Amino acid sequence: MTAFPLILLLLSLFLLNHSLSTAANIHKKGHFRPKLKSHLSKTNITTFFEVTKPIQVPRTKPCSYLLLQHDFGHTYELPPVLANYTPPSDCQCQNFAKIVLQWEAKSNGTQFDRIFGVWLGGVELLRSCTAEPTATGIVWTVKKDITRYYSLLMSNQTLAVYLGNIVTNVYTGVYHVILTVHFYPAEVSTGINGNILTTVNKSVSSVGWVKSSYGKITTNSTQRFDFSNFMVLREGGNLQIVNQTISFNDSVHAKLPSSSVLSIKSTKRFPLYLYTDEVEEGNATFLLVTNLTLGYNEKKRVKAGDFGLFDSSLKNLRNGQGVLLVVNNSVVAGIGSTQEVYRYDDSTFCYFRNVSSSNYTILYDKEGKSCRK
Repeated sequence: MTAFPLILLLLSLFLLNHSLSTAANIHKKGHFRPKLKSHLSKTNITTFFEVTKPIQVPRTKPCSYLLLQHDFGHTYELPPVLANYTPPSDCQCQNFAKIVLQWEAKSNGTQFDRIFGVWLGGVELLRSCTAEPTATGIVWTVKKDITRYYSLLMSNQTLAVYLGNIVTNVYTGVYHVILTVHFYPAEVSTGINGNILTTVNKSVSSVGWVKSSYGKITTNSTQRFDFSNFMVLREGGNLQIVNQTISFNDSVHAKLPSSSVLSIKSTKRFPLYLYTDEVEEGNATFLLVTNLTLGYNEKKRVKAGDFGLFDSSLKNLRNGQGVLLVVNNSVVAGIGSTQEVYRYDDSTFCYFRNVSSSNYTILYDKEGKSCRK
């Protein structure tokens, strides 16, 4: 009985020693030291990148423009590197939807991280920090959306780039920089070409009567509204034609106990015509051409029983033409002209006037009070 506890103790010590040895062997097999030595001995260039939301650009091929290529060695206490900037003139399209600045740099050796900045015409476009190089070399790329500086990028400017770097026997890293700007043309939409027709009409009629000191008066009222709009879209929506007409007719008839009839009837018509087109001239230049016609026509007849008829008519037609010269999305010049013909006729009075103007100057003005036969 006394030998059993001793045997159990020896068996437990054996199992414990075996378990620890096995666990140690497993841990040794998973040690990171061999991989670390392999990593330190590799000769590939290391690529640095930033985890951030990508810049949304159009699905068009960019027109890339090299701004600067420079090696920043010992630049501490030296002025920025300067270069002349001229807007891109060889891009097929000058209507850019997105402009992206790209900074690409390489370096190898021993060096600290350094602050750098990019200015155009004194306006800061980019400020960031370099990555620390290794003996085998590093490379990294920074992109920034600079579309907000569109007007600045469309004129001659001075480019300034500064990277304060120190090169000695200890700090040997030189930064090799390529600065590029990518101009993305706007996507041309061809899905809105076509013809669109819209028509609406509505009629309202009412009948009623009222008892008065003159007896029972019966009235009958009608109203009709008609709307028609025809639109033509061409060249991706750059050319638009609108032909629209609104008509409104109404009448009121009142019958008195004496069998006399009082009535008022009017017809109104509102025509509208619009033509607009963008005419490309090249070099980020286009003409915006617009023709507009507005009209108001009304005929009215009043019948007052035994007092006879009263007729009147009004015609007012206005035309306008305009051309704007647009360069780099800015209006630089324009010309406009207008014509208006006004004519009113009734049984007792007539008036006529015809006026034309161009750029606030009256070219023709004639008026009269003679009635047309």
